Amino acid sequence: MLKLGSSLSVLGTKLEDLMPLAPDRANFQKLAEGLLQDEALPSAMHATLRGRCSNLLQVEILYAIFPGVDGAKRFLAGIREVIDAPAPGLWGLDDQRRNQCQGELPPSESSSSQSSGWRKKKGHRGTPRASIHQPLGAAHGGGQDTLADKRFQETNHVGKELSVLHIMEYWNVKVSRSSCCAFHGYLREVSLSCSILARRKCPADWRPTGDAQCQECGVLTDWLEEHGPEGDPGAARG
Repeated sequence: MLKLGSSLSVLGTKLEDLMPLAPDRANFQKLAEGLLQDEALPSAMHATLRGRCSNLLQVEILYAIFPGVDGAKRFLAGIREVIDAPAPGLWGLDDQRRNQCQGELPPSESSSSQSSGWRKKKGHRGTPRASIHQPLGAAHGGGQDTLADKRFQETNHVGKELSVLHIMEYWNVKVSRSSCCAFHGYLREVSLSCSILARRKCPADWRPTGDAQCQECGVLTDWLEEHGPEGDPGAARG
């Protein structure tokens, strides 16, 4: 799930820097009256907007909370296009414009783009139903581990744990009397289910899905055109 959090692109940025119009900056300074604290520093999350012909637009959703002269909390939110440094897992803007309405893949990553640390998307997601993925079998012959979906960063341990906890909350199972508590009894059921699944025949067409990724824990999620990231924005979804 995409979560609101700190972003390198807004470090050291003042709220006034996000306001292009001078009257807006003046009104904001009058409202705040020098009462801004650390909580007023802007935070951001990256998102991908899909338009006609499945072209993508990278944006950064910014928000901040600050106190007013009347003691009430004020909320400021905005959105801006990301054109300088794409977020991990998103296309570069030039690639989007070159491939707009053509159904083509972005150009392959060059050595210079790899050194920048950004991973570019390998194909459209969601809107064209025939999504293009990197087959897992192609990686087995390379002699090294590879990400199942190279468009995104690896899901970290926090994301994996959150996903398991989310699954457990929706189960109703018998807790063994030998378990020290319900929590560890549920973990035993998760482990047992994984052992059963591990004995199944390898499904050739299995792959992870998701249009967006949490920039904090790396969990993938589906992006809905009408409602944005699916689920509770305050927690990662497994």
